[in-house]
Amino acid sequence: MKRGAQLAIWAIVIALAGAIYVGEARRSAEINAPVVRVDNRLLPVPIEEIGAVEIMIKAATHRFERDDKGQWFYHGNHGAQAGHVHDGKHAHEAGHSHESGHSHQDGHDHKPDHKHQAGHGHQAAHTHPVAHSHRPDPKAAALIEQAMVAFGRMQRERSLPLKADQDEYGVTRPEVLIMVYRPQSAEPLAQFAVGSVATDTFSRYLLPVGSTEVVTVPDFHIKNLMSLVEAMKAMGTGKA
Repeated sequence: MKRGAQLAIWAIVIALAGAIYVGEARRSAEINAPVVRVDNRLLPVPIEEIGAVEIMIKAATHRFERDDKGQWFYHGNHGAQAGHVHDGKHAHEAGHSHESGHSHQDGHDHKPDHKHQAGHGHQAAHTHPVAHSHRPDPKAAALIEQAMVAFGRMQRERSLPLKADQDEYGVTRPEVLIMVYRPQSAEPLAQFAVGSVATDTFSRYLLPVGSTEVVTVPDFHIKNLMSLVEAMKAMGTGKA
């Protein structure tokens, strides 16, 4: 083999070795580099810090709450007579008085009194007795826990400006309202008006009450919560 050919081969080998070294060095740096995660969670706090979640569907309130041991239970469907007033400022007014007197397997009658009043934000005055004990159904508690963990992981996808004089996202006259509470708190930590399904059919418009922006979230999260309510009703959980 001629000397020139040998030198060419060695040049190729050296260049290849150099490329491999540079590639491995970059790969090592990428592996060791700190991972930057963008937290786009919808809820303002982890679900572990949430003590109750209320889902109002067409003026019927479905309340999910933790007991003193942290287990979830379903309060049941509390019917309501509601009047929705919307003037483009996302005004919502609903008064529901519950005289359900249902028992939570402990002989304790529960008669909560709820009232929601708001203008571009819901100022809710809720009274929920918390001094009594509950005996959550293990199967129901497991289903609720699974749904709530998924709910706590819900991510914001996009943000869009809210147009107060239009309802293109279906959030100014919502049929579904979600409210989350800290443990033993009468005031909601956050409230979300659930709007229409987006045109891509995979996302749902949501308005954090008081915000000037509508966000999109994966629609399956909303469907999961609706399915949870239907499952509790089918199981008869929360009834006397």
